[in-house]
Amino acid sequence: MAGLKPLAPLTGDEEHGLPYPPVITSSRQKGQKKTRARWRSLIVLAVVFYILATLVGLKLELYQADRQLLELQQRKEQLLAEHQQLLQDKEKLNSPAYIERRAREALGLIKPGEKILTPAKPGQVLPLQLKGIDEIGD
Repeated sequence: MAGLKPLAPLTGDEEHGLPYPPVITSSRQKGQKKTRARWRSLIVLAVVFYILATLVGLKLELYQADRQLLELQQRKEQLLAEHQQLLQDKEKLNSPAYIERRAREALGLIKPGEKILTPAKPGQVLPLQLKGIDEIGD
């Protein structure tokens, strides 16, 4: 054994110029790497899906809030218009001329020297009778 050299420690692959020894992987290790890559892809896909679902949900809530805001603004405008009409009616009802007219109609009040004309109702018309004249001639 005189011609044998002592073995040098493996520091690299001098034959191929690599600074480290070649790594030998088994088919099991390759399968584990593929499985890890699949899991990573699934996790990334799940996160992306979750983010998209969250954004779609927020967009839907925003649309509903905008629609509700528009409906409330329209309702506010209607109520303001109704309020203005009620204020005008209040002014009209509190005016002296309106109060006098309503009192005259409801209580049959008249001013001195004023004549009342009452419209005739069908079926309740009384024949015209004048004092001193028995018959109206042409």
